[in-house]
Amino acid sequence: MVNPNTRPEAGYLQSKLAQQFMKVKMEWLRFNRSYDFDLYVYSNEQYVLFCRKHLTLTPSMAAKVQKKAIIYVDKSDAEHFQAYMEENITDIIRDTTRPIAEKSEAVYKVSTSLVDELLAAPKAACITRVKDLVANQLEFVMANPGAVNSLMSITEHDYYTYTHSVNVAIYLVGLGEMMKLTRQEIQYLSLGGMLHDLGKARISLEIINCTTKLTEAQFEEMKKHPRFGIEVLKSVDPDGQMVPRVCYDAILHHHERFNGGGYPFPSMNGKDIPLFGRMTKVCDVFDALTTKRSYKAEMSSFEALTLMRDKMIEEFDPDVFGEFLRMMANYSEDMRKRLNL
Repeated sequence: MVNPNTRPEAGYLQSKLAQQFMKVKMEWLRFNRSYDFDLYVYSNEQYVLFCRKHLTLTPSMAAKVQKKAIIYVDKSDAEHFQAYMEENITDIIRDTTRPIAEKSEAVYKVSTSLVDELLAAPKAACITRVKDLVANQLEFVMANPGAVNSLMSITEHDYYTYTHSVNVAIYLVGLGEMMKLTRQEIQYLSLGGMLHDLGKARISLEIINCTTKLTEAQFEEMKKHPRFGIEVLKSVDPDGQMVPRVCYDAILHHHERFNGGGYPFPSMNGKDIPLFGRMTKVCDVFDALTTKRSYKAEMSSFEALTLMRDKMIEEFDPDVFGEFLRMMANYSEDMRKRLNL
């Protein structure tokens, strides 16, 4: 039992303890097996251990906590929990008894945690795991009509590079379907989306974590991240065995502008920008506008789409943006009416 209320500074300790634990879902776990991590519940303002690591979790043990209770894992065990989720995500998404929303939450959780790990230390083994996860994510989407909408409904709106990367990959899957790309093309597109900000691993944390708008000098440094992303990939995958070269287009060209003047190739414009770059550009901007940062509030989806259509349209391939609008209209009947589609 971890009790935060045993000292005068209880409020401070409680806040620190909240940062020590991460939420998981009981539905993601299996009974009659043991785990390499402790399981806690939060009760009466304290974190209570209810299943110790290596002890078999049984239905009767789970029944002792509230139905649908939120379960917690100490972040010191995050690596073990992530390994369990990656090993079992295929079974989770193939389980026909599970609701789509439950599967979506599991896919999103394992995706964001893995990309966070990748950005902290880009390694070949981690990139391989991302590639395998993208294949699982696509299997989920293809087997479950409405899966993209379900994933879109749970995207995080507080900006972190890892959540942003996963969000963009989700939008790209939906956009790839709208544009009738092949399954393999969508898989490569989504993988490119997951990795599109990989180069930020080489940008200083002072810039990445900046709580105000970047200075001109900081922005010039940030503009290097598409090239850095390619350099990182080539350093860990020099032969392109893990990540097909077509995925590089999403990484290198997601800040190009259809009317020119983007980066890292200001003179590149129009259809000379590779398709994956043009598609990732739209999804990247949309997610950036609809997520909250310390220096700006997030826009609603309608506000972001209106701004992109009315004020930024020249930056985007009009055909790609039109398909993105239709995708978002399919997501919401209200959106369709408000956009007059």
